[in-house]
Amino acid sequence: MVKLGNDEVVLLQAEDVVYRSGSKGVFDASSHNGPLTLTNERIVYTYSVGLLKKTEETIEIDLGDIKVFEGVLQLKPTVRKEKVGYVSLVAYLNNKEYEFDFLQKDKKKMLSFANEANKAATGVSDYWTIEDIGGKSISKTLRGAIGTAAPVISDLADAAKPLAPIAGAVIGSKAKVATGASGILGAVVSAAINKNDEATSAAPQEVALIAEHEEVQAPDSSMTLDEQIEAVQKLKDLCDAGILTDEEFLAKKKQIMGL
Repeated sequence: MVKLGNDEVVLLQAEDVVYRSGSKGVFDASSHNGPLTLTNERIVYTYSVGLLKKTEETIEIDLGDIKVFEGVLQLKPTVRKEKVGYVSLVAYLNNKEYEFDFLQKDKKKMLSFANEANKAATGVSDYWTIEDIGGKSISKTLRGAIGTAAPVISDLADAAKPLAPIAGAVIGSKAKVATGASGILGAVVSAAINKNDEATSAAPQEVALIAEHEEVQAPDSSMTLDEQIEAVQKLKDLCDAGILTDEEFLAKKKQIMGL
């Protein structure tokens, strides 16, 4: 339980967050697991210690004690190569650092923690993006194409050509383009599926790719193992960018690999 002060409200909470403390980039070997709470004034982390008789320990970090650099709160999202399956949120204070590790599947929530804390402390909204932790913002690329659609669509269509051999297996033969939110993606995929180099006539209207639910088909026997791996990697990029859900990614991965 987090006891709130006057005018204090809870902004976000997360379970199963791993905590370590350190200094100058060197963190303790010991770690703890517990819930993390963000309010408009502080970060509160609670964990249990002891084997037989457990007691609760609480760490509180005032947002005002976290460094600010060039108008940005130094509560920074990051990815550490040695921590496979996790993304980290590091709070930099004057003489101490706190690291909170989130499971990879919770990376969007971790970004929300960083952005909400930054907004509460500095007033700056949505500063951190998926690109700051190694992801790709496909929607940003697509939005940038509006207004100069013809040349950009042509370039994206060329980039999407490697998807053409797997379009039938990944999207399904009944895939269609409908009115929706991610405009240029539909034109790009259509160009890739049809192997059409002339994508410049596509209008920059808002469209989204919608695949109808079908029974899982056998993988394309013409695809080599390397092509299957490359296809799965491209799907993972779409998943990381929020275009596909985790469930959709796993289903299509099994379909491609014939699992």
